Amino acid sequence: FALPEVLTRPLEDVVLAMKAMDVSDVTSFPFPTPPGRGQVSAAVRLLANLGCVDTSRVEERGGDGTITSLGSAVAKLPLGVRYGKMLLVAAQAGVLDYAIAMVAALSESSLFVHNNTENGDEK
Repeated sequence: FALPEVLTRPLEDVVLAMKAMDVSDVTSFPFPTPPGRGQVSAAVRLLANLGCVDTSRVEERGGDGTITSLGSAVAKLPLGVRYGKMLLVAAQAGVLDYAIAMVAALSESSLFVHNNTENGDEK
């Protein structure tokens, strides 16, 4: 069997998707295979630092923060949180073409992998 998606994707992407679905308290969500509470808290802190989640009213509202308008826009993109924010900020600054090239290069695991096949035949 394949590993659950919550264990294979970056947790901040999962948390932001859950926030976009109006899950107010991700740390107490009943995952079938739950990540560690510390990992969820770190993901929420990262999202807060990126401006995707507002954690300023956690004490009075409960939960672990609310999604911001930036977070909603990032959640709609089929990219990681960091790359999504990079593209949105670049679009506002008028340099989207350059940012798309950067995200495409950064999202590849290795730019300098050389395939040792010749005419489709492996050696």
